[in-house]
Parts: sequence; structure tokens; C-alpha cells
Amino acid sequence: IGESVEYAATVVRKYRPQFLIIYSRSDVSDKVRELRRRVRSQGIWPPTIEVRRVESRAMNMLVERISEEILTIDAICLDSDDGLLSSALAIAAIRLNKNIITFDAEGKMYEISARKFVEKS
Repeated sequence: IGESVEYAATVVRKYRPQFLIIYSRSDVSDKVRELRRRVRSQGIWPPTIEVRRVESRAMNMLVERISEEILTIDAICLDSDDGLLSSALAIAAIRLNKNIITFDAEGKMYEISARKFVEKS
């Protein structure tokens, strides 16, 4: 979760996931509560949310850890103010051929197949 929960709320509204993992270096408990409140106010039952703290700043270690933990996840949403963490999530998603969800500057959501990043032109 970056500065706002709006992107995460959009993902929950569109996909209605049963399980949401949030990777973060900081305490995001207030943002998780805000996310739950926001989706409930829209008539949506919030998914189970698990926050996983990330301490390492070593890219290889982050990618390995995340790759192991997201094996059963369908899609990865990149919404972070932490460039290293976002990069590690993107690399892990591409390695495991997961869909990547991201937003443009206007807040429009895009879901991109990881295959698109590894296909030869």
C-alpha cells in the first residue's frame, strides 16, 4: 500500500479477492483498517488481509522470499512508495508468470500478463 488505500480498494472492488497480502517495511495497520472500512462502506465484505513485514534490502533475498510466498496468488498489484520492494514484487511476478496490476497517473487500472514482459518481439 502506498500513500493511499484507493488503489487497493479498487482492486478489491473489481476482483473481490478472498485473500490479500500486503508487503511493507512500515506499520500499515491504520491503512489496513481504512481499507476494510472503505470496502465495507461500498457493500463489499473485505478479504482476509495479511501484512508481511519486509526488512531485507538485498534484492536477491527479497525476490526469493516473495517468489516462494506468492506461488498460489493469482495477481500482484504494484502500489508502493518503495521502489526496491516494487521491483522485487515485479521480478517475482514475472518469474512466476503472474498477472501484474498497476495504475497510471490518472488512477486507471491495468492488468498485464507477465508473459508480455518476457516475449520476444
